Amino acid sequence: MASLIGFNQVIPLASLDWSAVFQGKPWQQVLLTAAAKRLDRSYQILVMGVDQSNSPAQAPNFDGRADTILLAKFAPQPPHLEVLGIPRDTQVVIAGFGRQKVNAANVYGGINLAKQTIRDFLGGVRIDHHVRLSTAGLVTLIDAIGGIEVDVPTAMQYQDQTQGLKIDLQPGQQTLSGQQAEGLIRYRNDGNGDIGRVSRQQLVLQAIKAQLGKPWVWLRMPQILAHVTKYLDTDLSQGQISSLATFVLTLPKSAVAIHSLEGRPSGANEFNYSYWIVNQEQIDQATRGKFEPQL
Repeated sequence: MASLIGFNQVIPLASLDWSAVFQGKPWQQVLLTAAAKRLDRSYQILVMGVDQSNSPAQAPNFDGRADTILLAKFAPQPPHLEVLGIPRDTQVVIAGFGRQKVNAANVYGGINLAKQTIRDFLGGVRIDHHVRLSTAGLVTLIDAIGGIEVDVPTAMQYQDQTQGLKIDLQPGQQTLSGQQAEGLIRYRNDGNGDIGRVSRQQLVLQAIKAQLGKPWVWLRMPQILAHVTKYLDTDLSQGQISSLATFVLTLPKSAVAIHSLEGRPSGANEFNYSYWIVNQEQIDQATRGKFEPQL
Protein backbone atom coordinates (compact mmCIF):
# COMPACT_ATOMS: atom_id res chain seq x y z
CA MET A 1 0.00 0.00 0.00
CA ALA A 2 1.33 3.46 -0.89
CA SER A 3 2.14 5.59 2.13
CA LEU A 4 3.50 8.88 3.43
CA ILE A 5 6.23 8.48 6.05
CA GLY A 6 5.59 10.63 9.09
CA PHE A 7 7.71 11.50 12.14
CA ASN A 8 6.32 8.76 14.31
CA GLN A 9 4.43 6.44 12.00
CA VAL A 10 3.64 5.50 8.41
CA ILE A 11 0.44 7.13 7.16
CA PRO A 12 -1.40 5.05 4.50
CA LEU A 13 -2.30 7.35 1.63
CA ALA A 14 -5.73 5.73 1.60
CA SER A 15 -6.35 7.23 5.04
CA LEU A 16 -6.00 10.77 3.72
CA ASP A 17 -9.16 12.71 2.91
CA TRP A 18 -8.92 12.31 -0.87
CA SER A 19 -12.52 13.49 -1.21
CA ALA A 20 -11.17 16.96 -0.52
CA VAL A 21 -9.33 16.83 -3.83
CA PHE A 22 -12.62 16.41 -5.69
CA GLN A 23 -14.17 19.26 -3.73
CA GLY A 24 -11.73 21.73 -5.21
CA LYS A 25 -8.94 21.47 -2.65
CA PRO A 26 -5.51 21.13 -4.40
CA TRP A 27 -3.56 17.92 -3.76
CA GLN A 28 -0.67 20.02 -2.41
CA GLN A 29 -2.92 21.34 0.34
CA VAL A 30 -4.05 17.84 1.27
CA LEU A 31 -0.46 16.63 1.58
CA LEU A 32 0.58 19.80 3.44
CA THR A 33 -2.19 19.24 5.99
CA ALA A 34 -1.07 15.64 6.49
CA ALA A 35 2.61 16.58 6.77
CA ALA A 36 1.93 19.45 9.17
CA LYS A 37 0.01 17.13 11.48
CA ARG A 38 3.15 14.97 11.82
CA LEU A 39 5.11 17.94 13.22
CA ASP A 40 4.24 17.99 16.89
CA ARG A 41 6.26 21.18 17.26
CA SER A 42 8.54 23.41 15.22
CA TYR A 43 11.93 22.05 14.17
CA GLN A 44 14.99 24.26 13.79
CA ILE A 45 17.69 22.78 11.59
CA LEU A 46 21.18 23.96 10.73
CA VAL A 47 21.89 23.42 7.03
CA MET A 48 25.42 23.74 5.69
CA GLY A 49 26.91 23.34 2.26
CA VAL A 50 30.48 22.16 2.76
CA ASP A 51 33.01 23.49 0.28
CA GLN A 52 35.37 20.87 -1.10
CA SER A 53 37.24 20.20 -4.31
CA ASN A 54 36.52 16.49 -4.66
CA SER A 55 34.54 15.26 -7.66
CA PRO A 56 31.25 13.35 -7.35
CA ALA A 57 33.24 10.12 -7.77
CA GLN A 58 35.22 10.74 -4.57
CA ALA A 59 34.10 10.20 -0.98
CA PRO A 60 32.92 13.50 0.55
CA ASN A 61 34.55 15.12 3.55
CA PHE A 62 31.95 16.90 5.65
CA ASP A 63 34.41 18.71 7.92
CA GLY A 64 35.50 21.31 5.38
CA ARG A 65 34.71 25.02 5.47
CA ALA A 66 31.02 25.79 5.30
CA ASP A 67 30.37 27.62 2.05
CA THR A 68 26.64 27.96 2.73
CA ILE A 69 25.12 28.33 6.21
CA LEU A 70 21.37 28.41 6.79
CA LEU A 71 19.18 28.14 9.87
CA ALA A 72 15.75 26.81 8.90
CA LYS A 73 12.62 26.67 11.06
CA PHE A 74 9.82 24.30 10.02
CA ALA A 75 6.68 25.44 11.82
CA PRO A 76 3.37 23.52 11.66
CA GLN A 77 0.93 26.08 13.09
CA PRO A 78 0.38 27.94 10.87
CA PRO A 79 2.47 26.00 8.34
CA HIS A 80 5.46 28.09 7.29
CA LEU A 81 9.20 27.91 6.71
CA GLU A 82 11.63 30.52 8.02
CA VAL A 83 15.20 30.55 6.64
CA LEU A 84 18.08 32.75 7.77
CA GLY A 85 21.18 32.91 5.59
CA ILE A 86 24.41 33.53 7.53
CA PRO A 87 27.30 34.86 5.40
CA ARG A 88 30.31 32.57 5.67
CA ASP A 89 32.63 35.50 6.52
CA THR A 90 30.55 36.54 9.55
CA GLN A 91 32.82 37.32 12.49
CA VAL A 92 32.06 35.12 15.51
CA VAL A 93 33.82 33.80 18.60
CA ILE A 94 34.60 30.09 18.26
CA ALA A 95 35.17 28.40 21.64
CA GLY A 96 38.87 27.62 22.03
CA PHE A 97 39.85 29.49 18.86
CA GLY A 98 38.79 33.09 19.48
CA ARG A 99 37.53 35.51 16.86
CA GLN A 100 37.15 33.74 13.51
CA LYS A 101 34.96 33.50 10.42
CA VAL A 102 31.89 31.41 11.15
CA ASN A 103 32.66 28.96 8.33
CA ALA A 104 35.81 27.81 10.17
CA ALA A 105 33.89 26.27 13.10
CA ASN A 106 33.05 23.15 11.09
CA VAL A 107 36.76 22.70 10.30
CA TYR A 108 37.96 23.13 13.88
CA GLY A 109 35.37 20.97 15.61
CA GLY A 110 32.98 19.43 13.14
CA ILE A 111 29.21 19.73 13.38
CA ASN A 112 29.10 19.98 17.19
CA LEU A 113 31.34 23.04 17.31
CA ALA A 114 29.52 24.55 14.34
CA LYS A 115 26.17 24.17 16.11
CA GLN A 116 27.55 25.55 19.37
CA THR A 117 29.12 28.54 17.62
CA ILE A 118 25.99 29.50 15.69
CA ARG A 119 23.73 28.88 18.70
CA ASP A 120 25.84 31.19 20.87
CA PHE A 121 26.26 33.82 18.14
CA LEU A 122 22.51 34.04 17.56
CA GLY A 123 21.77 34.50 21.24
CA GLY A 124 20.97 30.93 22.25
CA VAL A 125 18.62 29.81 19.48
CA ARG A 126 17.59 26.17 19.56
CA ILE A 127 19.17 23.87 16.97
CA ASP A 128 17.40 20.51 16.86
CA HIS A 129 19.15 18.81 13.96
CA HIS A 130 21.70 19.38 11.23
CA VAL A 131 22.15 18.71 7.53
CA ARG A 132 25.53 18.95 5.80
CA LEU A 133 25.63 18.67 2.02
CA SER A 134 28.90 18.53 0.11
CA THR A 135 29.47 20.69 -2.95
CA ALA A 136 29.38 17.58 -5.12
CA GLY A 137 26.04 16.68 -3.55
CA LEU A 138 24.45 19.97 -4.59
CA VAL A 139 25.70 19.50 -8.15
CA THR A 140 24.38 15.92 -8.19
CA LEU A 141 20.98 16.94 -6.78
CA ILE A 142 20.43 19.69 -9.35
CA ASP A 143 21.44 17.42 -12.23
CA ALA A 144 19.18 14.64 -10.91
CA ILE A 145 16.12 16.91 -10.95
CA GLY A 146 16.81 18.08 -14.50
CA GLY A 147 18.48 21.40 -13.73
CA ILE A 148 16.90 24.56 -12.34
CA GLU A 149 15.30 27.60 -13.96
CA VAL A 150 17.11 30.78 -12.88
CA ASP A 151 17.18 34.38 -14.05
CA VAL A 152 20.94 35.02 -13.88
CA PRO A 153 21.28 38.69 -12.84
CA THR A 154 24.53 39.53 -14.65
CA ALA A 155 27.35 38.06 -16.72
CA MET A 156 29.76 36.03 -14.58
CA GLN A 157 33.20 34.88 -15.70
CA TYR A 158 35.81 33.47 -13.34
CA GLN A 159 38.33 30.64 -13.30
CA ASP A 160 40.36 29.11 -10.46
CA GLN A 161 42.54 26.21 -11.56
CA THR A 162 43.49 25.24 -7.99
CA GLN A 163 39.82 24.68 -7.05
CA GLY A 164 38.82 23.29 -10.43
CA LEU A 165 36.27 26.09 -10.66
CA LYS A 166 35.21 27.61 -13.98
CA ILE A 167 32.31 30.06 -14.10
CA ASP A 168 30.94 31.26 -17.43
CA LEU A 169 27.37 32.51 -17.20
CA GLN A 170 25.41 34.98 -19.28
CA PRO A 171 22.52 37.05 -17.89
CA GLY A 172 18.90 36.08 -18.40
CA GLN A 173 16.36 33.34 -17.74
CA GLN A 174 17.83 29.90 -18.40
CA THR A 175 18.13 26.31 -17.21
CA LEU A 176 21.31 25.75 -15.19
CA SER A 177 23.09 22.44 -14.70
CA GLY A 178 24.45 21.51 -11.29
CA GLN A 179 27.92 22.79 -12.17
CA GLN A 180 26.55 26.07 -13.50
CA ALA A 181 24.42 26.53 -10.37
CA GLU A 182 27.50 25.94 -8.23
CA GLY A 183 29.27 28.68 -10.17
CA LEU A 184 26.34 31.04 -9.65
CA ILE A 185 26.51 30.49 -5.90
CA ARG A 186 30.29 30.73 -5.58
CA TYR A 187 30.88 33.78 -7.79
CA ARG A 188 32.21 36.71 -5.73
CA ASN A 189 33.39 39.33 -8.24
CA ASP A 190 30.17 41.32 -8.41
CA GLY A 191 31.18 43.93 -5.84
CA ASN A 192 28.73 42.58 -3.24
CA GLY A 193 31.07 40.00 -1.69
CA ASP A 194 29.49 37.55 0.72
CA ILE A 195 26.07 39.22 0.65
CA GLY A 196 25.93 38.74 -3.10
CA ARG A 197 26.66 35.05 -2.53
CA VAL A 198 23.88 34.76 0.05
CA SER A 199 21.34 36.40 -2.27
CA ARG A 200 22.29 33.97 -5.05
CA GLN A 201 22.09 31.04 -2.61
CA GLN A 202 18.50 32.12 -1.96
CA LEU A 203 17.86 32.30 -5.71
CA VAL A 204 19.12 28.73 -6.16
CA LEU A 205 17.13 27.44 -3.15
CA GLN A 206 13.92 28.91 -4.53
CA ALA A 207 14.64 27.40 -7.96
CA ILE A 208 15.31 23.96 -6.44
CA LYS A 209 12.04 24.13 -4.50
CA ALA A 210 10.16 25.06 -7.69
CA GLN A 211 11.71 22.17 -9.62
CA LEU A 212 11.08 19.68 -6.82
CA GLY A 213 7.41 20.64 -6.89
CA LYS A 214 6.93 19.21 -10.39
CA PRO A 215 4.99 15.92 -10.41
CA TRP A 216 7.54 14.00 -12.53
CA VAL A 217 10.26 14.89 -10.02
CA TRP A 218 8.12 13.56 -7.16
CA LEU A 219 7.72 10.28 -9.02
CA ARG A 220 11.50 9.95 -9.35
CA MET A 221 12.25 10.98 -5.77
CA PRO A 222 13.51 7.53 -4.61
CA GLN A 223 16.08 7.47 -7.44
CA ILE A 224 17.05 11.10 -6.80
CA LEU A 225 17.60 10.46 -3.09
CA ALA A 226 19.68 7.38 -3.91
CA HIS A 227 22.03 9.59 -5.95
CA VAL A 228 22.31 12.30 -3.30
CA THR A 229 22.46 10.32 -0.03
CA LYS A 230 26.22 9.65 -0.15
CA TYR A 231 26.86 13.41 -0.20
CA LEU A 232 24.59 14.06 2.79
CA ASP A 233 25.41 14.01 6.50
CA THR A 234 22.49 14.43 8.89
CA ASP A 235 21.09 13.26 12.21
CA LEU A 236 17.54 13.30 10.82
CA SER A 237 15.83 9.94 10.40
CA GLN A 238 14.48 8.82 7.05
CA GLY A 239 10.97 9.41 8.35
CA GLN A 240 11.80 12.94 9.43
CA ILE A 241 13.40 13.73 6.08
CA SER A 242 10.32 12.48 4.25
CA SER A 243 7.92 14.47 6.39
CA LEU A 244 9.95 17.65 6.21
CA ALA A 245 10.42 17.31 2.45
CA THR A 246 6.68 16.83 1.94
CA PHE A 247 5.98 19.76 4.24
CA VAL A 248 8.34 22.12 2.38
CA LEU A 249 7.43 21.08 -1.14
CA THR A 250 3.73 21.62 -0.53
CA LEU A 251 4.09 25.00 1.18
CA PRO A 252 2.78 27.92 -0.88
CA LYS A 253 5.37 30.52 -1.83
CA SER A 254 3.77 33.02 0.53
CA ALA A 255 4.55 30.72 3.50
CA VAL A 256 8.30 30.66 2.83
CA ALA A 257 10.44 33.52 4.16
CA ILE A 258 14.16 33.63 3.34
CA HIS A 259 16.29 36.33 4.97
CA SER A 260 19.95 37.35 5.02
CA LEU A 261 21.76 38.32 8.21
CA GLU A 262 22.23 42.09 7.96
CA GLY A 263 25.61 43.61 8.74
CA ARG A 264 28.53 45.43 7.15
CA PRO A 265 31.90 44.51 5.62
CA SER A 266 34.90 45.22 7.85
CA GLY A 267 37.08 48.19 6.97
CA ALA A 268 40.34 47.89 5.06
CA ASN A 269 42.49 48.29 8.19
CA GLU A 270 40.00 47.18 10.84
CA PHE A 271 41.17 43.54 11.18
CA ASN A 272 43.85 41.28 9.77
CA TYR A 273 41.17 39.53 7.70
CA SER A 274 37.98 40.67 6.00
CA TYR A 275 34.81 39.92 7.97
CA TRP A 276 31.07 40.44 7.83
CA ILE A 277 30.35 42.42 11.01
CA VAL A 278 26.99 42.00 12.73
CA ASN A 279 25.87 43.89 15.82
CA GLN A 280 23.49 42.73 18.55
CA GLU A 281 20.55 44.73 17.24
CA GLN A 282 20.87 43.07 13.84
CA ILE A 283 21.02 39.63 15.47
CA ASP A 284 17.88 40.42 17.46
CA GLN A 285 16.07 41.60 14.32
CA ALA A 286 17.01 38.37 12.51
CA THR A 287 15.88 36.02 15.28
CA ARG A 288 13.22 37.71 17.47
CA GLY A 289 9.80 36.24 16.74
CA LYS A 290 11.24 34.01 14.02
CA PHE A 291 13.39 31.42 15.83
CA GLU A 292 12.88 29.83 19.23
CA PRO A 293 15.49 29.83 22.02
CA GLN A 294 17.14 26.83 23.60
CA LEU A 295 15.19 25.90 26.71
